[in-house]
Amino acid sequence: MPVYHARTIEIEIGAKLKEVRLQAGMSQEKFGTAMGLSHAQVQKYEQGKNRIAVSTLVGICEVLGAKPMDFLDPYF
Repeated sequence: MPVYHARTIEIEIGAKLKEVRLQAGMSQEKFGTAMGLSHAQVQKYEQGKNRIAVSTLVGICEVLGAKPMDFLDPYF
């Protein structure tokens, strides 16, 4: 199993967030509103600039109809 660095994981999870959000047909603004986040914060998450807390990931999954393992599976 490869060794993952925190920065790599943040970037990959952010890219997955963008992919799942687009599949759900949501703009960053609409998704941000549903999450109670600014458009800028959504952008930072998707670019891997900010870490996504577990509680935020749970909320993301609720809004997008995803499961946490959709985001975390590659690391286990």
